[in-house]
Amino acid sequence: LSFASRAEESIWKDRIYDPKIKTVKCTQSGLDATLAITALNGGVPIDIDFDDLSTDTRALRYAIIPCNWDWTSATLNAYDCIDGFAENTINNYQRSFNTETPYTHYTISFPNEQCKFKKSGNYIIQIKDFDNGNVLLTKRLLVIDAQAAIVANCIRPRNNSLLRTHQEIDFTVNAGGINMANPMEDIKVVILQN
Repeated sequence: LSFASRAEESIWKDRIYDPKIKTVKCTQSGLDATLAITALNGGVPIDIDFDDLSTDTRALRYAIIPCNWDWTSATLNAYDCIDGFAENTINNYQRSFNTETPYTHYTISFPNEQCKFKKSGNYIIQIKDFDNGNVLLTKRLLVIDAQAAIVANCIRPRNNSLLRTHQEIDFTVNAGGINMANPMEDIKVVILQN
C-alpha cells in the first residue's frame, strides 16, 4: 500500500500492511501492556517495537502524521506540531542470531533527538520501506497536555438489559482557566479500552 493510496481511507487505525511484519508493540517505555500515551513536556516516552521477517535488513523510515480527535487526518502541517523532522530513518535495529527464522528487530522511541512534539493531540506513526515507499504498518500515538481536571465514575447502566454487558461512565470536566466559546462542541469525549 503506497502513501498516496492510504489517503483514500478516512480513519487512521493501528494496522499491519506487510505480512512479514510481526510482534508489533506500541507502549510506554519499559511498561508492557500500556496505551501509547505520553505527556507533551516530559512524559514517559513511547516505544514502537516490531520484527521484520524479510530475508535482508530493510532501510525503514517513519513519518509522523497529525490527526483530529476522531483519527482523521488533520489539516495541520506536521511541522506545526513537530520540533524537528516529521520523517526520519529508523537506525535502531538488530538482526537475529542463531534462530530458525531470521528476522530484524526494530525499535523507535518518541520523542527522540530527531523529533519532539510541540502540540498535544493524536498522531499516526507510519513505518515505510525507504526503497519502494510501501507502508509496512501504522500505529496510533496520543500526546496529552493536561490543562483540565476530569473526574469520572463508572456506574451500573440505567438500562437493566445492559447490566451484565455494559458500563456507564459519568464524568465532570473542570476546565479551569480554559476559555471555550461552545463547550458542547469544543469538548470531545473519547473513552479508550485497554
